[in-house]
Amino acid sequence: MSNLEQHLKSLPTLETIFTHFSVRKYKNTPINPELLKTIVRAGSRASTYANIQATSIIRISNPELRAQIEAKCFKQKALTQAPELLIVCVDFSRFALANPAAQLQYSEVFLAGTIDASIFAQNMMLAAESLGLGGLFIGAIRHDLPWLDQELGLPKYVVPIFALCLGYPDEAPIVRPRFSLETIFHENQYQQATLESLNTYDEELHTFNQEFMHKDGEWSSSTAHMFDRPANPELVNYLTQKGFCLK
Repeated sequence: MSNLEQHLKSLPTLETIFTHFSVRKYKNTPINPELLKTIVRAGSRASTYANIQATSIIRISNPELRAQIEAKCFKQKALTQAPELLIVCVDFSRFALANPAAQLQYSEVFLAGTIDASIFAQNMMLAAESLGLGGLFIGAIRHDLPWLDQELGLPKYVVPIFALCLGYPDEAPIVRPRFSLETIFHENQYQQATLESLNTYDEELHTFNQEFMHKDGEWSSSTAHMFDRPANPELVNYLTQKGFCLK
């Protein structure tokens, strides 16, 4: 590592980014309400398409509802054990209220909203981590969107896309290896990955899993069957009912 790289990684913001890890075990310590508001405000400062600000955050404080959400999400314990559970939503309802004639049925609209909400959520994660907290994104809430939609009382043009658990970590940080820069960073034209580069990453991740996770596992084998079947066959129907993806 060069001196420049060492210097850059020592900067607080970059250090937070480079030491990110998903937290699944949390202390019982509650998050100060003002601290939580600061985290959400940090999210709201994220870049947004044409200043539309197509994101809403719903805090789930009802223990019974949290337990039901956990049951719907393959019993991922973080959903009930983390001090805070936030549902991240694409939200064009405010835009529709201000612009009744807006054509929101196009797929591009929902895509733009998903990008907005994702950047918003990543800002929240980075803000939380900079404050000594940790978090976990959970996409399994999409497995029964009609149920969650009803429970949250969502109007037209509002769609929950994932959850964010937040709290003080009760586990040691373990930073998982990522693809090499050569694999993901291209110039002028896309360069197809090689099996050799993927095999190299497989070996690196396998070594990591054996040492830190006490299990075998490579990237290619662990992801091989992820998309063998539709994860959510009713998603398109749900989105059209919400006013999106009609064209």
